[in-house]
Amino acid sequence: MYHIMEFEVDNGHKVAIVPHNWLKDNCFVYWPPYKTSIRLNNAARKMEPPSSETWTLEKVTRVLYSNENFERVRTKLKQSEETSDLQTSDDEQKRKRKPAKRLYESDDGDTDDENETDTESRPPQSEMHDQATTPKQTRGVLSPPPRLSAQALREASSEVRSDTIASPMQGPSETPSRGQNIGPTAVTQILRVLETMREENREMKRMMQRVLSRSATDDQPLQLPENISFPICFPEQMEAFDELLGDQTKLSSVVRYLSMFGGADVRETVDRLMKETMSNQLARDYNMKGLKGKKKFWGLQILNVLYKCVQRNGPTRNATRKDVEMEVSKWQAGARDRDGGRKARNKVSQSQPESTAAENEESD
Repeated sequence: MYHIMEFEVDNGHKVAIVPHNWLKDNCFVYWPPYKTSIRLNNAARKMEPPSSETWTLEKVTRVLYSNENFERVRTKLKQSEETSDLQTSDDEQKRKRKPAKRLYESDDGDTDDENETDTESRPPQSEMHDQATTPKQTRGVLSPPPRLSAQALREASSEVRSDTIASPMQGPSETPSRGQNIGPTAVTQILRVLETMREENREMKRMMQRVLSRSATDDQPLQLPENISFPICFPEQMEAFDELLGDQTKLSSVVRYLSMFGGADVRETVDRLMKETMSNQLARDYNMKGLKGKKKFWGLQILNVLYKCVQRNGPTRNATRKDVEMEVSKWQAGARDRDGGRKARNKVSQSQPESTAAENEESD
């Protein structure tokens, strides 16, 4: 059962829908602390059990209406804003019609005669309905608009046309008019911009979905498995590392750990990964194809790890395996120049001419 009740609150009186389980001794009502009307209506509709800790206890002043149908009680609540008598049945309620205001003048202007002959001069019921539903513009008596002759209408239209048509001696208008059409070139440019924005929006959505799906699956902490540590400094460690990566669980853990290094492009990403996994001294002993007496890097599991890490990186997700192998080869070829290797070679090349000159002087 639902009731429309008036009860006391801090700032006065309140009229609202109250379920029967919110009442206490039919004299008090538990009132929820909700702020929005939607939340209050949902709580009342579902007859949410009151809480003595958070709900306030208010004193009931009077009961205006009761019914088992919530929607009917809700309709009656709106009517309570106009009248307090809600218990009468629908058949007994009569709609009071306000008399329509007269919107015309009498020819003789005698108001006394108009009051006496009000019933005789009252317009038909349909006209009264039209007058009552028409929005009221002013409070005074409305007078009919002046009639224009056909000649006056033609002259006015000709003046409007002459003002809107530009003279051939005048230059182009500085500001375009509201009805000016946009050229096909501008329309094409606008469509291209909108298409670009739509593609960027789709790309952002795809990236967000990948990030969310990755965060949902990567619940394990980012740490290396047992018996694996970086950087690898010796060929024996590289062989043992390659055997450990045969376990897919350990391989996935290594990929997750190395994916956090990232990079703006393929070159930067590979550079960060190689510096983390291999020492520069070990990199001098490897090249991609195993030429010139060096060990073969192609075919090792670490190359698969590098490619998976590049794919998981957002800016480089479209990189191919060939792109990764090319950057790895460049990084290995530059190993001889890192850690002071180029500087040492320059010193050797500078000392050779001096020694040759000294030998020539001694021979002379």
